[in-house]
Amino acid sequence: AADCRALGVKARDAGLVLMAGHTFRFSPLVNHVQSLIESGELGEIYSIDSQRLNLGRVRKDVDAIWNFAPHDISILNYWLGQHPRAVHCHAYDYLQPGIPDLAFLVLEYERTVAHVHISWLHPSKVRRATIVGSKKMVVYDDVEGQIVVHDACIDRERVDRTFPDFETFGEFRLIQRVGDMHIPRVPLAEPLALQCRHFVDCIRAGTEPVTDFEDAARVVEVLEAASMSHANDGARVAIADLP
Repeated sequence: AADCRALGVKARDAGLVLMAGHTFRFSPLVNHVQSLIESGELGEIYSIDSQRLNLGRVRKDVDAIWNFAPHDISILNYWLGQHPRAVHCHAYDYLQPGIPDLAFLVLEYERTVAHVHISWLHPSKVRRATIVGSKKMVVYDDVEGQIVVHDACIDRERVDRTFPDFETFGEFRLIQRVGDMHIPRVPLAEPLALQCRHFVDCIRAGTEPVTDFEDAARVVEVLEAASMSHANDGARVAIADLP
């Protein structure tokens, strides 16, 4: 992360545009989910479960965490408008000693917990995230090229009273609500093409990209914390504690 920021300062001093290739930030599907979150349609975001799985490509120069997780971390930071406070990571190396090919990350945001499952050892390609809100839930599937909005949640029958104030079980009852599913029509475009166009526009206008060096540094901070957690048997690593 320190290298990211140092490079960013050099770019600014030289009057150059430095942009991180976080391609999924330019995905129309990812941006549509962000609009649902930002509008409040989903309510409070309780949790997000993200999966990025594939059979290979197995690499020697980088592990699965650094290979796959940057995409998910970038998307999560974008959706939630913040970066996590702490990370837990359990990773396993079945194919090459010392190079994890399977990992489970738990990212602690201010009011949301995110779980990221990444693997080079999976029979099919999976690029999916499930966002659980207090009002609605969403399944984003990049492979299928669609978003499914579920009008489903658990409602507390009496929301104006805290637990000690309830006098009967009926007053405390939780109501399961399962409504319709909706697949919004999202105009699709190639995220890489949109990313390249944004880069060129920033060069022409002399403006900062949405995925600037600070955005990249915050992603790398999470990756560094994940590696540190893995090295310490999955211990919780606070981002603020990184050197």
